[in-house]
Amino acid sequence: MVKLKKIKLQNDNKNLKTFTLLEVVVSIAIISIILLLLVQTLIFANNTIIENYILSKAREDIDLLISLMSKDIKNAEKIINCINNECSFLHSSKIFKWSKCENEMSVCKFNENNQVIYETNLIKINVLDFNTIRYNNSYEIVFTLSYSIINKISGNEPEFIQQFTTRIKNYKIF
Repeated sequence: MVKLKKIKLQNDNKNLKTFTLLEVVVSIAIISIILLLLVQTLIFANNTIIENYILSKAREDIDLLISLMSKDIKNAEKIINCINNECSFLHSSKIFKWSKCENEMSVCKFNENNQVIYETNLIKINVLDFNTIRYNNSYEIVFTLSYSIINKISGNEPEFIQQFTTRIKNYKIF
């Protein structure tokens, strides 16, 4: 069995050094300011990363849209109507159409039953315009997109305009 000894603690040093209340308050204030700056820097960095991610995904969305539209127009058996804000075409004996969606904010590809096959989701379409031009005994479809990237974090919606020309290589416009 272990026996415990009683120890008496005595403070013979009368010049014991301690911190004053003012020193403690000043130290806490300085540490708080440093932590506040650090937290704000982390929040700013996080928002910047999220904004860059949103912009990157929106660019991918617009690139995919342009690629799909160009591919559909190039591979169409017949271009039925490609004027103003709508482009209808025949592919594999089925009629498809590119135009603004019902919400007027995105672009959709519709099948012959007017069902949405594809819809943009990260970009807000302001203008969608198709024009048909004749060039050197062939036809080209020029489509113009004016769009904004939806950014809910900053509330900023920068507007971009892109114009593309697609040559109809296989068939004439009917």
